Amino acid sequence: MGLARRNEPLGGAIILLLVYLFLEYVRPLNPLGVPLAISVVLFIWWMTLKTKVWAPQLVCLYLLVAAIAVMGPFAANNFAIWTGFRSMVAWLLCISIPMACFANSLRKIRVLVNALIALHCYLGLYALLGSGRGPGGFVGDENDVALAINTVMPLAFFSLLTAQTARGKLFYAAAVVTMVAGVVATSSRGGFLALVAVIVFCFLFSPRKRLGLAIGAALLLVGLPVVPESYWTEMATIALDLDSEQEGTGGQRLRLWGVAMDMFWSNPIFGVGLNNFEYNVKNYVSAELWEKDPRRYLGQTMHSVYFTILAETGAVGSLLVAAITYFSVKSIRSVLAGARKIEALTDLDAETRANLLQIKGTAYGLGGGMIGYGVSGIFLTAFAYPQFWYAVALIVALEKVAEGIVANSSGPKSAAVR
Repeated sequence: MGLARRNEPLGGAIILLLVYLFLEYVRPLNPLGVPLAISVVLFIWWMTLKTKVWAPQLVCLYLLVAAIAVMGPFAANNFAIWTGFRSMVAWLLCISIPMACFANSLRKIRVLVNALIALHCYLGLYALLGSGRGPGGFVGDENDVALAINTVMPLAFFSLLTAQTARGKLFYAAAVVTMVAGVVATSSRGGFLALVAVIVFCFLFSPRKRLGLAIGAALLLVGLPVVPESYWTEMATIALDLDSEQEGTGGQRLRLWGVAMDMFWSNPIFGVGLNNFEYNVKNYVSAELWEKDPRRYLGQTMHSVYFTILAETGAVGSLLVAAITYFSVKSIRSVLAGARKIEALTDLDAETRANLLQIKGTAYGLGGGMIGYGVSGIFLTAFAYPQFWYAVALIVALEKVAEGIVANSSGPKSAAVR
């Protein structure tokens, strides 16, 4: 593992991952089972490798899938948990874990990151032209699109700050503008809060704060005049809706969160089963509320990643997700510390310093993406979406690449930077 080499071949696995990501986000009609075939091929390919990449996060992914499977025979709706289980197996075991393994160089990581940035620019444009909605699936409605974009926008921002060519800077600048416009087009209130959190993160951790401020000022000058007044009116209802205990979506969410906690305390170990909240909600809503308006609860999802995890996977699933998050943050800190250690060397050439800057930018971008997902997920049922798991995979891959570079730096300085 080492720094980026321009002529390094990507390899068949990375190409398959790129095709898979394209099909998942663009969602063309009749993909003819190609995504399923690619996921199976990647899993088998990974299984046949003699040397595999292991990290605490990847072990937790396997354990999480196992914890979900445990409730299969006992769930109120076995088919619903089977559907969610298949998706989680595909995204966690067949895509994320192979991604962490096959993205074993900075160039491969950068290609995957650029692909995600380009695909989320497509989402932003799709939202702008499609009344805020996406092409379907896990990027279907307005909240889904906003969450997806907020998870990747920090990668575009930090890539802009660390880009070394005019073409790269132009691409990332256009990506940031398109993604911000896409989030605005969704009119998602949760997406707006996440966008604010992401912007604050990008400024606080920007290695070039003056440039970051200049970019932010430019976005405001160009963007504010074209944002319709109705958007700010909608965003102004956030606090009012959350304060409403009886009416509005805020009050409804608070009631559902209370139901989720009751569900968790009644099923504290493994929960009620993935995708099974809506099939158990009747048993935990008070008789008064149910008789008043049962339609407000029939077929309702949780509208929160955190309460979904608690209610549907119990303490076991919640602790595993917490562990994945903890180890991912720890990995990002390790990557940044390793990059700073090498930067302290005095005889690094310009290309090596540029690559190290790129490593740090990618690490900060992935960290910001986790913030975007985490804030968006407060108001959205996105546990069985792939964005968080892809970020975890790239974090693991980046840490392994950085570890290889740091290990080489312990030898002669001339060998440390080649």
